Amino acid sequence: MTSQQPRIQSFLTWATLCVASGAAFLALSGSVSFRYTLPVALALLALNYAQIQDRATRRFMWIISAAMVGVLGLDVLGMGTAASIYSIAERIQSFVLILSILMAFWGQRLDSLEEFSRAWDGRRIGALILVIGFAMVGFRWFLGGPQAFTADENIYLFQSYHGLNDLRGMKVEPWLEPFLRIRQTYVRDGFLNGQYPPGWPIVLGLFASVGLASVAGVVVCIASMVALAYWVRMLRGSWEVAAVAIALGATPFAQIYFNTSYLSHGISTLFALVAAISALAASRASGYRGAALWFLAASLVSLLAAVRPLTGLVGALLMLNWIWISGRLRFSVVVASSLGLSVFGFPLLAYNWRTTGHPLRFGYDLAQAGLQSPGFGLRGSIGFSSEGMAEPNVWNFSAFDGLLAFLELVGASVMTFWPGGLIFALLAISLDRRDFNWRVSAKWILGCLALPAAYAFYAFSFPRLVIEILPFAAAGTALWAGYLLRCDERMTRVLIWVTVIVGFVFSLGRIVRFQQTAQTRNAYIEVVQDLRDEYGPLLVYVRRSTDGFEQSNYENGLEALFWFNAQPDEQVVVGRDIERLRSRIRDHYPGHTPVLFLSGGDRSNGAWDTPEIQILERSNVD
Repeated sequence: MTSQQPRIQSFLTWATLCVASGAAFLALSGSVSFRYTLPVALALLALNYAQIQDRATRRFMWIISAAMVGVLGLDVLGMGTAASIYSIAERIQSFVLILSILMAFWGQRLDSLEEFSRAWDGRRIGALILVIGFAMVGFRWFLGGPQAFTADENIYLFQSYHGLNDLRGMKVEPWLEPFLRIRQTYVRDGFLNGQYPPGWPIVLGLFASVGLASVAGVVVCIASMVALAYWVRMLRGSWEVAAVAIALGATPFAQIYFNTSYLSHGISTLFALVAAISALAASRASGYRGAALWFLAASLVSLLAAVRPLTGLVGALLMLNWIWISGRLRFSVVVASSLGLSVFGFPLLAYNWRTTGHPLRFGYDLAQAGLQSPGFGLRGSIGFSSEGMAEPNVWNFSAFDGLLAFLELVGASVMTFWPGGLIFALLAISLDRRDFNWRVSAKWILGCLALPAAYAFYAFSFPRLVIEILPFAAAGTALWAGYLLRCDERMTRVLIWVTVIVGFVFSLGRIVRFQQTAQTRNAYIEVVQDLRDEYGPLLVYVRRSTDGFEQSNYENGLEALFWFNAQPDEQVVVGRDIERLRSRIRDHYPGHTPVLFLSGGDRSNGAWDTPEIQILERSNVD
């Protein structure tokens, strides 16, 4: 009987991993309701608690449970009235599954895993990064192509094309503004432009010029992973620690999505990482070499500001803080850093002056009528009526709301960045053994909290705003795991890689769920492309098909099809259907077949209903 116990325990351990991973995948992909998978998760938790209660201290159990419940509380509290039973159930189940798997593998010895982990070297790290790159290309293919799914992505594409021709955007007649303008755009001096700074549109335009716009995010992500591995090695991390950092930084769904879309987070993450490498190298150098490295670091921070201004400001403050705590506060360093910050800082001010009329006014101010500036008071966003008239959606954003935003960013970011639960296991182990170094950890924690703290003054709070801290949090966690490897090599290594696997499974579930909604959104692009192939150049009037729907907040069809306005070579012009202007617009675009596009409504799972199409009469000018 005794000889059978290890086999039984091993079977239960791996069975737990398979069942828990399967339950997570089915629930997160939307295939099975949480009402069915949550009892399975609770049963696994009870089973594994009975298995390890004589091996794990009560102190450990209390710590890991408190850490998970605390983060869940932060996340739900930040959601406020937006929290739903479904979203809470998703988070509870994730925590229960994570905890049950950690318990199942508690004290296990996996010789093959230890051999695999010890074998990491530079060549294997390179192979891992390439696998991640190919996987992201496959993910984009799985979604159905390089089409953009959000207004933000289409506006970045719009700016990347038109901005290279004229910084002010696309020339439009004043009477066409209600037809062409969508959320997050503005018209000034007869030019339609997007609200975003020029950094990412310029880089994206360069990729587009060589036909690589659809994989720009993947290329940037590969470069970021290389930079992350190099930075971890600079921080005295082993190759295994670098592998853990890459695995933690690449597997969350947010990281996968943002680096396969046209959003700017990937490039800002790369600039932040390279700036951190330069700053760390500068703090270890002296003389002209040190000054040159500080100049480089500051230049990259100014480039970061040209992509995401608030993130760049936080990066500048963190760099100045690093200069101070590293003991490098010298006149030459101050001069070099100041010159570096001006390298892209002054061109950014010049861009603002050219496009908005004032060096310190960003496109956000014109597109959102100042409602999205950091700070408290009346905040909101600009939408449009069915006649194309701007309509503000305004609410009061108080200091208390800012505190809730901070809590939500922290809680949701922890769940987004560490979906496999590694951070909870490491925290519980360290506190249980009383070997948690608060002095060292505080630097990482405060550094990672700097960005959420800054965005607490911003009226919109969701984890993607602070995605740039993910690689830094992953690096800190990996270095922490490297320290614990010296304390308990066997158990720590098992927990590290098992939780990375679980996190990846969580992401796969979300990928499958997102693909289901992406199919319905791709259909909007595809149906217009099919019509263009049949009728030639198109003029598309977009209207919401649902009667009585107020269009001031979100316009699915119009914002999705703005993808064509961002790419004139598609020979499709898209705009809002305004009946009083319909004939005039038709005459303005002779040679284009007019089409009425009635976009569908939203389904409960984020998908879009099928659109309706009507072919209209062509212009008499044709």
